[in-house]
Amino acid sequence: MTERSISRRGALGTVAALGLTALLPAASPARAAASLRNGLYTISRFQRQLLTLDEAEGAVVILPPNAGGGQAWEVETLANGHTTIRNVKEGSYLGYAVSREINQPVMGNAVPVQWSLHEAVYGYHVVVPDTELALDTSPLLIHPPRTDLTALRSQDPAQIWQFRATSL
Repeated sequence: MTERSISRRGALGTVAALGLTALLPAASPARAAASLRNGLYTISRFQRQLLTLDEAEGAVVILPPNAGGGQAWEVETLANGHTTIRNVKEGSYLGYAVSREINQPVMGNAVPVQWSLHEAVYGYHVVVPDTELALDTSPLLIHPPRTDLTALRSQDPAQIWQFRATSL
């Protein structure tokens, strides 16, 4: 093999690697969700646990499908790129306290609350805009499990939520 063919192979390898890099998504969770359309969804973890709201301004809990309560959510993307998530049955929004702290319960809220959806491999991280706080299961061992704001763990599949289109 000549020096010229080796350098040509090196150049082709570099071009191929750069091409693959352009095709593969970045590992960063900061990619906003452009592919999620406005509409009605169930929001689940591991396809068996759905976000559920039983009272208009009550705690948002995680229950199996058809376990009662409001499990259909209306997702609307706003002009600023953020998203509101409204419970269809109760009419209130997926929300959090103004203080926005770790382990703050996620509750139904009468006024729209904005979220940022960060695309992940199998769903989305639901994140408080301009923070590193994400929708997650509460660390409290209670039943039904409630949801809290916790530190965003971009590599943790337990923090990824799947949005499945539904109808009433």
